[in-house]
Amino acid sequence: MKPANIGIGALKLGIFIVNLTQAATAFPHDIDTLDEDPRQHPQLPSRSDGILAGRAEAQDFFLRIMPVGASIVRGDPAEPGDTDKNGFRKAVRDKLRWDGWKVNMVGSLSGGTMADNNVEAIPGERIDQIHTRLRTTAPIWQPNLYLINAGTNDASQDMVAGAGERMKAMIDTIFSITPDATVILSTLLHHRDFQSRVVQINDQYRRLVKSYQGGDLEKPIAKVFLAEMQDDFLKFPQDFHDPLHPNRGGFRKMAAVWVWAIDQVNGLNWLNAPKAAGFTDDEGKTMCKKEPGSELNHPHGSEVKLLFAGDSTIRDDGVYKQSSQERGVVWKNKVSNETEMYWAHLIDSGLLREQVLDELVLINHDTDKIDIHINRGDGKFDAGVRTSVGHHCVNRGIHFGDVNGDGLDDYICIASDGTPFVAINNSTRQQTVPSFGVVFKWRDPIVGYAQDRVRLGDIDGDGRLDYCVIRDGGNIHCYRNGGLGNEAAYWQDLGSGGPVFSAKDMGDIRGVRFVDLNGDGRGDWLWLTTQGQTTTWINKRGEKQGMIPYWQDAGVTHPDIGEGIGNARERAKFGRVFNKRDGFRDYGVLRRTNCDSTGICDGTVSIWENANGGNGGRWQKGDGARWGDVTGTGFDDYIWISAFGEVTIFPNKARANSFDWYKSVAWGSTTLVRTGVTRRALHIADWNGDGKADIIAVDRVSGELTVWLSTSEPGKVSFQEAKKYPDTKEFCKLGWGVLYYDTSHHFADINGDGRADYICIQHNGLMHAMLNLATGTTDIGQINYTKNLERADFRFADVNGDGLSDIIHSDRFTGNTNVFYNEGKAAPGESNAGSAWKWGRPASAFKGTSRGPNLQFPSLSGQRRADMVEINPNTAHGWVFFNTCPAGGDDPEGVLDPSLPPYTPGKTSEAVSGSF
Repeated sequence: MKPANIGIGALKLGIFIVNLTQAATAFPHDIDTLDEDPRQHPQLPSRSDGILAGRAEAQDFFLRIMPVGASIVRGDPAEPGDTDKNGFRKAVRDKLRWDGWKVNMVGSLSGGTMADNNVEAIPGERIDQIHTRLRTTAPIWQPNLYLINAGTNDASQDMVAGAGERMKAMIDTIFSITPDATVILSTLLHHRDFQSRVVQINDQYRRLVKSYQGGDLEKPIAKVFLAEMQDDFLKFPQDFHDPLHPNRGGFRKMAAVWVWAIDQVNGLNWLNAPKAAGFTDDEGKTMCKKEPGSELNHPHGSEVKLLFAGDSTIRDDGVYKQSSQERGVVWKNKVSNETEMYWAHLIDSGLLREQVLDELVLINHDTDKIDIHINRGDGKFDAGVRTSVGHHCVNRGIHFGDVNGDGLDDYICIASDGTPFVAINNSTRQQTVPSFGVVFKWRDPIVGYAQDRVRLGDIDGDGRLDYCVIRDGGNIHCYRNGGLGNEAAYWQDLGSGGPVFSAKDMGDIRGVRFVDLNGDGRGDWLWLTTQGQTTTWINKRGEKQGMIPYWQDAGVTHPDIGEGIGNARERAKFGRVFNKRDGFRDYGVLRRTNCDSTGICDGTVSIWENANGGNGGRWQKGDGARWGDVTGTGFDDYIWISAFGEVTIFPNKARANSFDWYKSVAWGSTTLVRTGVTRRALHIADWNGDGKADIIAVDRVSGELTVWLSTSEPGKVSFQEAKKYPDTKEFCKLGWGVLYYDTSHHFADINGDGRADYICIQHNGLMHAMLNLATGTTDIGQINYTKNLERADFRFADVNGDGLSDIIHSDRFTGNTNVFYNEGKAAPGESNAGSAWKWGRPASAFKGTSRGPNLQFPSLSGQRRADMVEINPNTAHGWVFFNTCPAGGDDPEGVLDPSLPPYTPGKTSEAVSGSF
């Protein structure tokens, strides 16, 4: 059973030092000083034969048992055909339950198919290695009974000398941590290859047990009892399947010996109720409420690293490299000597966001008239139309950018005191002259930061322009334009009090601007000299809590152009002029020459195209991380998808009967599936309900699904050929947003039939669903009313293990995560705000360890519950935080008598010369 709320980090080293000192004074006997025959069973008082006359009754408290050892205790390797791998543990537990005990098996590991399968045993470990683990795990679990079989690997590795002392050191540690516990130490089993060594170690163990017991078993120095495993009850080779591991019959005999020993210590009144710990000993289950923050104090560790990104498949596109191609003059006409140039996407062409072109905008000094030349591609522009925004603004305060996230650039005027005013671009499809709404104040200025200190850019990449100010020294503070409408519903400090971008000592702040140079939707930091040379830092998703980006130094990306561009760098602007590369910005310069006495000049616009040779900075390694149980083992596999739709499956090696909580290598050999579609279109979910996750592609425009059904099995990954599902066409045509994790398409099993349903989310969080039934799909309409929460922050996963996917909402800054528990289909006629499905009120579930976009919620602990994984966006290294119910409880067949073979202690093996 697993505790929920105790932290390993709370255990201080000093406590162990003090306790170990106390323990040393409690056990004075040296093993070598005893004169008694160590091969004799302990003599119990008032029993002439040294054996209790009858079994003492079970007591009314839990036996919190920690089985301690290596492969024999774990039951793995088991004999061929024994796929349960429960060893002796299930039989011991079953017999104790049959006898009336309440039992909770504890340990930091899980092994075997039994429900209560916790254990403290790793194959191959020696006494000293087990001791090291117990220093950490015993304080967490607080057992009241230890069953120890350890030392076989010491014998195999010829470490006979000192085995008894090493065992004594481990038992002393146990009593320093759990002083009221009882320890049952078994002798080692027969070993075909190293039996003489085993006999020597067993001799040391028998002496050790005597040293702890002293002369009075009813008042021992310490409660350590011997379980004799070499008294001819277990026979070699009949009870073994290899040189040292028991077969099924051998494990049942071991269980009989353990139960006999437990009966003995119970008759001696050694057993006490377990101490309180950060968990309960009640029956385990996989369905339970998620306790807020429990994943941070999990007994199997919090922040367990399971992704190391060592495979070359996991990659980014490198540091941004600029490749400029001079395209010469693309526009010329008469202009005023005070005309300024801008690039802005003002006309709704119907193209996808990343494919649009920017219009050439020219504005004469101090006028409300703007001249717009529609960009027809390949450097060709219309003659131009004139329109008015209805607002007078000096040229140095004019900007264009997408304020409301609709993909069209809006008009912005920064007043002299830094106050921004906005007119929303209301243009509709194929409108050739843009129209603007009423000018409104976007926000209050920040006192002390006038117009020349204000910069605009989409810092977080959500498609909405943010407001920034430059402080003395060059540090930049930015404020997120939050919300869903035309105006900002709220402003969030993207630096949480600190700078979003730290100064680079470039000098003149007039050269600073934010431009999405590489088309990933995030504003990059650029500094231009008065000759146009440009230094660039690329804006990428950050690694920690908060919203400060990770800024990657791209160096000098654009050389100077051999002429001045103005003290305010006003003659150089970046825009999507050619845009053959999904949003990469080109570099444009306005020249005014041959000006006459009236101020009329020859105007030309020259372009340096961001050409195909340049690349990088768009994708991070962590962008490709996905999860899904492709192989049907009950544990999600790790799936990494490249930007171009190459799907690599890393099969999870964990199994229910051999799960070590990712202490060993987690992933098997990879399989690659080339889908030929963009990563943004791909999802992983079980579409046909066979228990195996499939690859699902969504057509961005129509919403139609194409599915690669998994035909995988444990150890082998395979998929069918892609198949289209025409009945899904037109269901969800909202596509995806700018952020890499912002999509309208989600796949989750909301009705519990094992099939992923198709969910469509609007920007404001309003959800519709198409149920994916065995009989076909059916659109059930709205399933959740709008909560005015941003779509990009929603996920779906089964948090409480009830088989129904819940709605998960993670805070973009802190990662703190609420869950809306799935309460099933609304009854006919039930008032549910128009929704066909019911959801609970938001409940705190996970405590964020990083910003929301860095967190994912796969099922990795075998309970089909959502665990939390933090993935570093730059390295793709990942750490899991487990969300489990307490394991344990009886197996499905209930409490049954295992009918163990009757055991009566016999004569032990003879010691060999040279024994300890």
